[in-house]
Amino acid sequence: MATPAAEIDIDEALVRGLLAAQRPDLAELPVRVVANGWDNTVVRVGDELMARLPRRAAAADLIVHEQRWLPVLAPQLPIAVPVPEFVGAPSDDYPWTWSVGRWLPGRSAAEAPPLDPAATADLLGAFVHALHRPAPPDAPANPFRGVALAERAAAVDGRVAALAASGSDVTVPVLEALAAGNLHVRKSDQKVFITVAKGDVLSLIEPQGLGEAGEAAKADMDKVKVNNALRKVIQNTLGGLTLFSDDASVRRKAALNILKSGDPSTLPALEKAI
Repeated sequence: MATPAAEIDIDEALVRGLLAAQRPDLAELPVRVVANGWDNTVVRVGDELMARLPRRAAAADLIVHEQRWLPVLAPQLPIAVPVPEFVGAPSDDYPWTWSVGRWLPGRSAAEAPPLDPAATADLLGAFVHALHRPAPPDAPANPFRGVALAERAAAVDGRVAALAASGSDVTVPVLEALAAGNLHVRKSDQKVFITVAKGDVLSLIEPQGLGEAGEAAKADMDKVKVNNALRKVIQNTLGGLTLFSDDASVRRKAALNILKSGDPSTLPALEKAI
C-alpha cells in the first residue's frame, strides 16, 4: 500500500519560516528533511532537535494528541520517546500545529540488529509492559486501531463486496493470495506484495501487473491475515469476479462454487453474468 500523497509540501524553506516567526532562537540552525511518513514529516533542526509536522489533514488531530500525551507517558517509560518541547501554531503558510523536540539518535533494528538480542528483548518487554496500562478516562480513542477487529469486519466485508461488484478480474490474483495467506506487507515501506515461499525467503510479485519484484526475508515481511468468516467472503467474491473470465471452464467453475456456497449476496453477480 503506497504512502498517501502529502497535502502540504513540507521543505526546509517552510520550516525555516515557521522557526523564524515562532522560535527565532532556532532560526539560524541548519534544517534538513530526514523522513516522510504516512502522516508526518520529520526535519532535523541543528544537531540536537527535530521538528515534526503533519503532511495531511487526517494527521492534524493526531499530533495534538502527541503534544498532550507524550509528556504524560514519557516519565513512565523505560525508553526515551520524542516528547514535544515546543508546540508551533498554524500560520498563513502552514495550517496545523506542529512540534519541536529532542532528536533521538539511533537506527532501525531492521537495519542494525541489536548486539545483545536478549537484553534488547528484556528492554522492549519492559517498555510494552509499562505502556499497556488502562488509559485515563480522558485519553483519546482511536476508532480504527483501538477497537476489536470484529468491529472492523463490516467495513472490510463492504470493500470486498465492492470489488465483486466492479466485475474487474484485475483484483482476482490479490484476493486469491489473500485467501491463501500469500499476501504480505514489507515492513520497511508498507508496500503490499503477492508472495511465493522459497525456504526462508519470499519471492515478491507486484499486485499490479504481476511483475517480479525480487526477494525478501520472511522476517522483513508481515503476512496479511484473514479469519474464516472473511475468507468465505473472499472466496464468494472470487466466484463472482471469475464469472466474467474469458475462459469458459473458469466461468463454469465459478458458477458452481457460487451455487454451492448458498450465499444470497452472490446472486446479483450470477444474474449479471447470465
